[in-house]
Parts: sequence; structure tokens; C-alpha cells
Amino acid sequence: MKKILTLTLAFVFLAFVSVSAFAADITSNGGEEEIDVQAKYENNVETADVYSVDITWGAMEFTHSVDGSRVWNADEHRYIVSETEAWSASGNTITVVNHSNVSIKAQFTYTADTAHSGVTGTFDKANITLPSAVGVGTDAESLKTVTGTAALTLGGTLANSTTTLTRVGKIKVTISKVN
Repeated sequence: MKKILTLTLAFVFLAFVSVSAFAADITSNGGEEEIDVQAKYENNVETADVYSVDITWGAMEFTHSVDGSRVWNADEHRYIVSETEAWSASGNTITVVNHSNVSIKAQFTYTADTAHSGVTGTFDKANITLPSAVGVGTDAESLKTVTGTAALTLGGTLANSTTTLTRVGKIKVTISKVN
């Protein structure tokens, strides 16, 4: 019984020790005491990264043209060739809109198909960095701040037997978080 009473008193004593107490002694009629009230804010809300990115692109159709002239030289039995080669594009841009709650980087790479390894592709911007959409409105004007574009240009040569639109390569767009 003595042990139970001792343990009970120990718990009661610990309960009183852990509570901070303040006191004031008012000794006159109408006396008063001001007591400070303190508070603090804790934000324990976990916010997950949310990725929402719109990627749109044009037709990605290109034409490799050869312009010029070939003049037959009868004395030498050969053509004298005066040619220029050029690429033209239809819909060669990629647009990225960041609706995420994090800043992102969009990286663009072009890889030629094996059968068309002579065709090269370069972007006017290899990557673009876009800010988070937090606090950005959804109207067209506001979205300009979280929108970026890149344009693909083809180079190299294409076989003259490729006379219809044929896949010559692929574009890969990789999205990553900007720290």
C-alpha cells in the first residue's frame, strides 16, 4: 500500500512540475493585472508536387528542295550543275504550358530514324524553363508567363527517292523539376 501511495504522489508531483504557472498579487480595490497571451503559427500541411504540362505541336512537315539548273555540256558529255538545297517547314514549333505548382524545364531532342540518318534536327532552344503556375490566372494573357516555344529546323540530306511525307525522325520532350 505504501508503494502505491508513493507512486501516486510521484505522478501528482510530476503533473504539477510540468505545468508553467504565473501569479500576481493584487492588494487594492480596483487593482488589475495584465497578462500576456502568446501564440505561434505552425504549418504542417504537406504539399505534393503536381505536374500538369500541356504540350502542343504543329504538323512537323518538312520539304527538302533542290533548286537550280543542269546544263548539258555536249563537248564534255556531262551536266554542269548549279543547285542549291534548302529545307522548308510547316508547323515546326512545339509549345509548352506549365500548369504545375513547381517550376519546370522542358528539354527537346531530335533523333533521326536509322533509314534517314542523313537528316539532322536542331532546336532554336534546346530547353526552356517555365515558372510555377501558382498565382497565375487562367486567361490567355496570364498564361503567357508560363508558356514557352521551341522551333525545330531540319538539315542534312534526304534521299531523292523520298517523294511523299515519310517519318524521318522523332522528337522527345522531357519535363523535369527546376530546383
